[in-house]
Amino acid sequence: MRSPYTPGVGIEPNFLAGRESVIEDYNKRLAKTAPYGKNMVISGLRGVGKSVLLKRLAVESAKAGWIPVLRELTKRSNREDEFIRGLLAEIALRLKGVTISRQQKTIGIGTKVEKVSEELNLDHLIAVFEKHPGDKGEKLLHTLTYVAGITTQLKYQGLVLLLDEFQVLDDVDGHFGLSLILDTISRLQSSTTSPVHFVLAGLPTLLGKSIEVKPHVERLFPQVVTLTALEDKDTRKAIVEPLKQLKVPGRFSPDLVDLLAQETAGYPYFVQYFSDIAFSTFEHSPISRADFEGVLPEVYAQLDESFFAGRLYPLTLKERAITLATAKIVAPFTPSQVLEAVKSFGAEVTMGTVQQYLLTLQNKNVIYKVRRGAYDYALPLFGRFLVRCLESEDPTATLREVGQ
Repeated sequence: MRSPYTPGVGIEPNFLAGRESVIEDYNKRLAKTAPYGKNMVISGLRGVGKSVLLKRLAVESAKAGWIPVLRELTKRSNREDEFIRGLLAEIALRLKGVTISRQQKTIGIGTKVEKVSEELNLDHLIAVFEKHPGDKGEKLLHTLTYVAGITTQLKYQGLVLLLDEFQVLDDVDGHFGLSLILDTISRLQSSTTSPVHFVLAGLPTLLGKSIEVKPHVERLFPQVVTLTALEDKDTRKAIVEPLKQLKVPGRFSPDLVDLLAQETAGYPYFVQYFSDIAFSTFEHSPISRADFEGVLPEVYAQLDESFFAGRLYPLTLKERAITLATAKIVAPFTPSQVLEAVKSFGAEVTMGTVQQYLLTLQNKNVIYKVRRGAYDYALPLFGRFLVRCLESEDPTATLREVGQ
């Protein structure tokens, strides 16, 4: 019997639990006649279901009569030309088959006016972009307004752009992808009534980074949703409802459901991951807590290698040792707590040294700044992983070299 669970990146589960209120609120905003107030930000750690929710909102947008364009950004998107071409390519793909009619003059012996049709493809959109005067921001604004006008002619409500992994955008190395899109959103809201709105999704650093580039950017996004772990009741629904849909509601014993809820801490990715292994490993029914506890060490070893360890691989030995030392404290933590944790291994370090390492770990996406003077791990349950690492790895010798 095939498992009803879907661990993976951005794969929608058979039962999407705990996000009903977000979807309902989004649909209410879509139903408003005002052209503004629909922009939205979704933030959260890896594995909380941002991409899944973004895909669901794209579906909801289509149901409500909008044209949704979903695009996952990469670091190459910081280059304005790359961002623009990629976005226009997604729009063209979404509007594949649409033709534009226009009048064309032929000057010869007498002037002849004839009606010609042109496919709305990438080349067409790039031509619209290039012909408009002004900087790249003005050109992009014009092109999005142009496309929005076409969608309304086709009897759609308008255009919604859903951008995933938005935190990768930054203004660095002479490239200004972040400024470009934020300026475009601002201009759309302040100088046009075009039916275009944006849904941005990314890590918790998304909004803070955007505010640094464009002050008061939060005014552009009246709805900011921070996704966290599911509540216990929703975690249990995410575990048991797929079994009911498969008509095997008793496959997991109640004590196994308790264990899965406990071990996953309500994080959607882990709910899918652990439940999938439990379902696929055992053929008998019901599967008990004791059954799964027998394979739990192997499950964690596999999870550590596939999900967590990748954050430690790029680190130097000293950076790794500092990270392991934080396992002794509870996140979110302060630099002072990290300093004491490092000193508990016998290291002689200063606050300045610790702060420099914290900045490096932040740049390498191991931790992120929750607020001024407080940090947390960029991956859910990463602290538990570090505790497991300490059982087999002693960072003492390396930590004592940090301050030297």
